[in-house]
Order: sequence, then C-alpha cells, then structure tokens
Amino acid sequence: MHHSLMNRFRGALLGTALGEGLGVHSWMRLQTSSPRSWSDVDRWGFGKLTVPLPVAMGTVVTEQINLLIQGERASQPATMSLFKAHGNVPSAGHCAASAKAAIAAIPIALALHDDIHQLHRTLEEAIIVWQAPAESKVGALLVCRLLALILREQFIPEGFERFLAESLGSEPISLVWATQLHQLNHLLQTKAGLVTAVAQLTQPRRISASEDAAMLETTPILLALYSFLSTPGDFRLTLLRAAQASHQPQLTCAIAGLLSGSYNGITAIPVHWRQTFCHQSVDALLVKMWEIESETALITLADRLWSVWAGVHTPTHPTEVLRYSAAIAAPNIIRPR
Repeated sequence: MHHSLMNRFRGALLGTALGEGLGVHSWMRLQTSSPRSWSDVDRWGFGKLTVPLPVAMGTVVTEQINLLIQGERASQPATMSLFKAHGNVPSAGHCAASAKAAIAAIPIALALHDDIHQLHRTLEEAIIVWQAPAESKVGALLVCRLLALILREQFIPEGFERFLAESLGSEPISLVWATQLHQLNHLLQTKAGLVTAVAQLTQPRRISASEDAAMLETTPILLALYSFLSTPGDFRLTLLRAAQASHQPQLTCAIAGLLSGSYNGITAIPVHWRQTFCHQSVDALLVKMWEIESETALITLADRLWSVWAGVHTPTHPTEVLRYSAAIAAPNIIRPR
C-alpha cells in the first residue's frame, strides 16, 4: 500500500506513542485484575496512570529527534540512563536492552532510512555512546532495518525469511537469537495462533541461566514482530495482539505500534483511539512519558524530522515549511496535477 513518506513518519511516531501507552495500561490491568475482553481497550486503554511511571521511552525518542533536528550526534544522559539499573521497574524488567535500544534508535532509522550502510554505522556508534550492552545491537539493527525497508516501500511481509538473511547474514549473532528468529519464522509460516506463539517464544529452555536470561532479552522484539507480521495491514489488531501477549507490554507494544504505524500510515490508526489519546488524562501521559503536550505537537515533531530528512536546514517553523505539503505524494505513482 502506498503512503507518502510524511504519512509514514507520522504513523511511526504516533504508533509508537499509542503502543507504549497501551502497553503500560495493559500491564496495569493485568496486575490489578483478571484480563477482560480486549475489545474494551477503547474505554480503558489510554486512561490515567495509577502506578509509578515505568521507564519513559518516549522521552528518549523526543530527545534523539531534537538532537537530529539540531544537527547533533546521539548522546545525552536520558538515553544512557536506559541501560543502567532502575531497580524494580515493572514493565521494563529483565533489562530488555535490545528493545530499549531499538526504540531509542527510531529517530536514527527515520532520518537515515534511505542509506542502509550509514544507518548501520550510525547505529553502531550510538550503541557505544549510549553505553548499551553490545548484544543489544542485533535487536536494534533488526528493527531499524525493517523500519527502513517499510519507509522505502520495499518490505514484503511474506518475505521475512529473506529479510533476515539479508539483514543479519554478515552479523555475528548469539545462538539464542538465531534459534528464536528461526522459531519466529516457523510460527509465521505455519500461521500459528497468538497463544502458541507466546508459549513458544517465552517459555524458558532450562538449558542454562545465562541462556534463559538471553531469551528474555529477545522476547519483546520477537513478540512485536510476530504481532505485526501476522496482521500487517491492521494497526488495531496488531496492537491488541501485542498487548495480549502480556510480556513486557510497554516495550512490545511500542515496537509493534512503530512497525504497524509506519507500514499503514497515520490514516490507519483508529480515529476513536486518536480521540481518546487527546483526552486530558492522556495529555498528562504524553507530558510524563514523551514530554509532548498533545497529539498535534507529536505530529509536528514528526514533520520537523521529515523536514530535516528532506533537506531543510533549520526547520524551526514547521508550519511555514509545510505550507507546501500538498505537493507531497507517494513515489512512482501517476497523479493528476
């Protein structure tokens, strides 16, 4: 499906924000009561936070976007603090450095999606600057390369096995990553259901404590990939499946929302979800977790990043730049003037 690049940038950021919000509230619901019908998400998915805030991934994303807009390199304490001990952070347990690095690298992937080699080099530098564990590189690279292909309209969900070979063929990866990715591909090919996928991707192997810990490291990304690739054309269903997986849902849902939002564009995000997202209590959530006042401000941030990619030197007044947005269209399509 063809969408303008600006549409995909907006979908990527809004999808990530919605996913993170849904994931946090999904975790709260699962902690305080038995699971209810997932169709109830329209009423409870984006309400007030009733527990201390988990690690705020959105703040890191906005920080990195502002750095790119200012022409600076990835750094800053907020991102580096992701990979330090946070005590008993509920929805970011077991570190999950790969998922954190993947989310922190979203602005880099958006800005460099048209140059895979530069994206790879910049991501490697960022992992070092952020003082992230070296093993987090594989998961971050996987998500960023997939996002880059989606933005270039070169990704075919049915070609996931080929994507893995091209993306990680020359990368040294651990046995756990290799095994889990092979299993994910098998689940997708056999069209396994959500219950089966969650059971197989989250069940400890009881081989060794280190390998079980490494498996927990891969799980949020794998579940997000499964949720997206099993229902690539349905943003709502992708996020509901990611939330229902109930494994580190803040990270899992954020990555699933990123991929589905960029693939389907912002227009595919349900209107009633976006309306709920603009509610005052959710504005407070955006302020706390994204340092963004409203959905409009988030879309403006996406537009500014798109402007930087398009070559605007200092997009300090995005409304002036976007006066000419009517000339933007998806590539390789004949349109009337």
